[in-house]
This record gives sequence, structure tokens and C-alpha cells, in this order.
Amino acid sequence: MRLTHQHDYKNYLANKRIAIIQKAHHTIHMRVQLANNRLVDKKILEWEDEIPSEVRDPYAPGLIARQILPYNQLATSKDLQRILQHSVITRNPQTQMEATKVINAVTGDITTIETERMVKNLNYVENVLNNANVDIEKYESLVKKLPQSTSRKEVLERCIMTDTPLPANRRQAFLERALERGHNYKGRQYTYKELNQLSRDLERYKTNRLDYETAIMENRQANREGYENVNQEKTWIWSTLENTRHEELDGETIPITSKFEVVNSQTGDVDYLLFPGDVANDHNNCSNICNCQCSYEIN
Repeated sequence: MRLTHQHDYKNYLANKRIAIIQKAHHTIHMRVQLANNRLVDKKILEWEDEIPSEVRDPYAPGLIARQILPYNQLATSKDLQRILQHSVITRNPQTQMEATKVINAVTGDITTIETERMVKNLNYVENVLNNANVDIEKYESLVKKLPQSTSRKEVLERCIMTDTPLPANRRQAFLERALERGHNYKGRQYTYKELNQLSRDLERYKTNRLDYETAIMENRQANREGYENVNQEKTWIWSTLENTRHEELDGETIPITSKFEVVNSQTGDVDYLLFPGDVANDHNNCSNICNCQCSYEIN
């Protein structure tokens, strides 16, 4: 089913809103991305150092999560307060407690996903160091000269030493063959561009999730005051972009607390999502989540 002009416009407004919020949080996203680069630099530059066994592992997921948690807490808190200012929710201790729970839940989801990506980056780096001859001094020199946001994957690959110099198009193939000899690879390096895309996907999730939670809070307040739910349904709005997933979901309307049955038409993967980009209910490794430009409307 094709979108109407009205749905087209609603989708445009939804994406514009997310873009504006993301721009407002650019500094926060940049801090997370730079934290990733600092950890990669630390692992490479200290690779040959002897670290006492009693020293805490600086690359432990828990420590990484605690490092980036404050950034996400700040962004989520600002967004929820912005939403509450335009809703019908009455300010009282109960709704404030509900809002705090929402902030903590959404912040935790985003932090967990970002931590997983950063751990995969570190696994990739360790595997390269184990299976390829890396010029660490050259790496150190390059990261001092290049912008802090430069992809560490590109820098690392430029520092792999071989018996004979390799052009860029052959360096990647050499690296892949070196990695095939390893046994501990459990992830891949995310470039700065990919991490930036991850931030956009998580921004979409955060905005959609907070809209959903605000609607649920409004329903709870209405119930406490003896009224029916003010938000009863929600409608999926397809992005209308060419060669994109989820066109068949366009206009589908379901009860607000139900989940959309979302099918990737190319792979057949099925997820049950509360809204577009619902990473908390993603069970197919981003098949129906990443780069999804769909939006939704609460009725």
C-alpha cells in the first residue's frame, strides 16, 4: 500500500524532529565515539607493556559502560523533559518517579548496545595485534597528527608491516588472511562513519521510545483519574525511500501496547517491535533495525 500525502508529511516531520534532536546531542555522541578511539589507542600503544595481573582490566565491559553512561543519561534526561513539557501529564511525585524509571531504562539500553560495539572493536584490535606485524611507533605518530575522530581501523591497517610494501587495495586482503589465522576474533572494527550511523539509529530508538513511554504515562494518569486511555492505537509509517524494507507495514494500526510483526522482505527475518527502530526487541542482529527510516504515529 502506498503512502498518502498526509503520511508522507508526517514521516517527514518525524525524521526532521529526530535530526534536530541528534544535532542538539552532537557533542554527546562525539564524546562516546572519542571514548571508543581512546580505548583502541590505549590497547595498541600498551600492547607490549607488562601489566600486573592485579590491575583491573580497563577494557572490561562494566568499566566501559560506566564511562559512557553519564553521556547517555544526560541526553535521555533532556529529551524526556522536552517531551513532558508538551504532554498532558500532571507534575507530581508519582509521574516524576515514572519518568525517572523511563530515563534509567532507555539509558541502560543505549549504553549496553554502545558497550557491545566498543568491545567488538577491542576484540578486532587484539586479533590484528596477535596475527599481524603492526608498527606501533608509526601508529602512535599517526594518531597524534590526525583528527581525534579518525577511524582507528584505517590507521591500524596503514601500520601493518609486510616484507614488501602493499597498496591500499591489497592491504585489506592481507589483513583478512592474517585474521583467518587467528582464533579469538569475535567482532569487527567499526569505523567512525559506522559509529556515527549507530548514534543515529540509537537516537531514533531513544526518541521513539520516549514518545511511547510518554503516551503510556498519559494513559496511566487518565486511568487514575477515572478516564479511558487517551492513547489507544499506533500506526506504522513507511519511509517511502526506494529499495527499503517494511513497505508492507505502511499504515498498519495496532493497539498501543501491542508489537508490530516486522518482516525483512530480503532475508525473511521476523521481529516483533513496539515501534520502528526498537533495538530492545531486536532478535535478528539488526536485520529490521539498522538504517530503518520508518516512523510511527500514536493515535
